[in-house]
Amino acid sequence: MNEQEARQALGQVVALRFPRSWETLDLERFPVANYIIFKDALESTLDASRDRIAEARALLRSKGIEPLFMIDEEGGRVTQISEFFDSAPSPRAIAKTLRPEEAADIYAQLAAFLARLGIDINLAPCLDVDTEPLNPIIATRSFGGDVPRVVKFGEMAIRGMRRSIACVAKHFPGHGMTKRDSHLSLPIVDDTRETLTSTHIEPFKDAMKWYVDGIMVSHCVYRALETEEIPACLSRQIVCDHLRLNLGYDGLVFTDSLDMRAVTQNFGPRQAAVLAFEAACDILLYTELSERFTGGFEGLLDMLLMGKLSRDHLARSIARRKRIFERSELTQGFKPTFDDGIYSPLVQQVRRASVRIEGDQGMLPLPRDNAAVISTSSQVVQKLQCEIASVDEISTRLGDLGDAAGKPLIVWLTEPLAVRHSLEALRSIMRTSQKSILVTTYEPVAAALAESHLSIVTDDTSPQTEDAIIKRLFEAR
Repeated sequence: MNEQEARQALGQVVALRFPRSWETLDLERFPVANYIIFKDALESTLDASRDRIAEARALLRSKGIEPLFMIDEEGGRVTQISEFFDSAPSPRAIAKTLRPEEAADIYAQLAAFLARLGIDINLAPCLDVDTEPLNPIIATRSFGGDVPRVVKFGEMAIRGMRRSIACVAKHFPGHGMTKRDSHLSLPIVDDTRETLTSTHIEPFKDAMKWYVDGIMVSHCVYRALETEEIPACLSRQIVCDHLRLNLGYDGLVFTDSLDMRAVTQNFGPRQAAVLAFEAACDILLYTELSERFTGGFEGLLDMLLMGKLSRDHLARSIARRKRIFERSELTQGFKPTFDDGIYSPLVQQVRRASVRIEGDQGMLPLPRDNAAVISTSSQVVQKLQCEIASVDEISTRLGDLGDAAGKPLIVWLTEPLAVRHSLEALRSIMRTSQKSILVTTYEPVAAALAESHLSIVTDDTSPQTEDAIIKRLFEAR
């Protein structure tokens, strides 16, 4: 294998953010075959976005690269297509509202729309069992906190999506019990092997029965499964020994993004890439074209050319990837059709049920230009031109916003969030404000902040539900 052949092979086992301009990526040096499409790569309409993806596919094929285009479209706040599509509600809201077969219909229609856009793989569903009430990153992204519900609705999501496209279950062996966000730090999980197996791993075992195309491994440390404190996606004990050998999984294994701080704060670019590959991961994800990616790619290349990287594992990873193109549903003339008559009524049913309002509704609507608003949702901040507070700043910022003259105070707390150390300060501010409104996705936060005059609890964080809440707050009915 010469250098260029090695580069071509490695290009099939890494994934990179779909570039806004292809001139930024040297495809000779980095012939990447897998791309994650985020909203910044899409246009404002379906047709323009579809054309852009089709043009990219043609460009890559002209260079001898057969691409796989992926998207992170879970529903709720994790959506890339809301500019031109009524994106799906959060998984928690779907599982609370719909029957399992209705959930399958939502995910089947979502996948049909994604196929129409030109997507091959959806990096969903989340099969995390949300056992931590104040989980800062999973929360509404999970189907719930009990195993049977997550198993059943996870099965429906997989079966629905696989009618049209491939899908990836995440975040093995479970991220629903953590108190930290792996985007920001390295979560440590002390759950016993028995708890992990009977609770958090169970939905993934079921997903394997339904031929899920891929499983994404988390960046958390699981002390019961790994003797060293390294993220699961870099752990051979977890990926190779447990997922591959013990559970018998032979589909694609994805890392979570190797750009996340749980990895970058503890491992160099080359080290992380080599560890992930040696752990038996098939697709190494990167969300930025940066030194993390280029350093990781070149590190793998050096090891491969020196004979220190398993060519057998490389060949198996490429073969697993090839199966995506060979799936009978996608190759024997089956053309999924999006039916809005099925999709929209179910989505609207979930949205109506997902918002609960308690307290003095007579204080609504509020004066939009005279309300102090602080939010942990970047989308809400953009829509309302308000402030966003980091975890450490939230109490201080709320104190600054307290208005003795009676200015209404809106506190909008949604994931990602960690408020344990701030609840008492929040309670004090809610108690002293003349008009306080809490909007949250966390039931425990609403219960803890009962001092608010009005609380809005929602299970759905999709842009459309955020818009409906904003309308309820500021517009007369």
